[in-house]
Amino acid sequence: MGTEQPVDRREEEILPPLRRRRHSLKEYGKRIYEVFIRTTIISRFLPRPLAHPLIGYFIAIVLQTIVVVGVALFISISPTFRFPEAPLILVILLVAIGWGTGPGVVATIIGTILFSFFTLQPILSLSIIHAEDIIGMFFYTILGIAISILTGQTQASMQQTERLASERAAQLETIIEAIADPLFIIDHQGLKQINRAARHLFGMSENKM
Repeated sequence: MGTEQPVDRREEEILPPLRRRRHSLKEYGKRIYEVFIRTTIISRFLPRPLAHPLIGYFIAIVLQTIVVVGVALFISISPTFRFPEAPLILVILLVAIGWGTGPGVVATIIGTILFSFFTLQPILSLSIIHAEDIIGMFFYTILGIAISILTGQTQASMQQTERLASERAAQLETIIEAIADPLFIIDHQGLKQINRAARHLFGMSENKM
């Protein structure tokens, strides 16, 4: 008979908590991903070539890079420039309106990193040595994330409301057409709609109303 291998009690005690921790991290990651999917939207005003989520992330990165470099150049010319984070916040707002929460949050993070690297002392370093700069970047990041989440949720809610209204209108149209008796819908402007039974009664074609 073979000899049994000794069991490492410490391994038995450590592995289950590690597995539970990994499972919890996966669950949190999945929930965050689902939130981003739900709140990442495409606005109606966007032209077709830009109406894609990946385009939103790409534009968030490119716009923030351009704006940060421009702000850094302007600060080098005019060191007394007040509230240099304002153009970055405007980019976050525009990106969140166009593509929702996910690209807006990415724009916020990219803006934080690049702004710290190009404009805060020491220049070309991610180290921040002044307490007021740390506080300023903290509030900028919180504000950017809040704008992204609120704007994305508002856009998503508006689109959902419009979608529900369209579905209800289609359902009402189906019900009106299915009524066996002739039906006439009149408003202050006159005759607005008649159903299939009414069209059949007056010998009208289906596409006449």
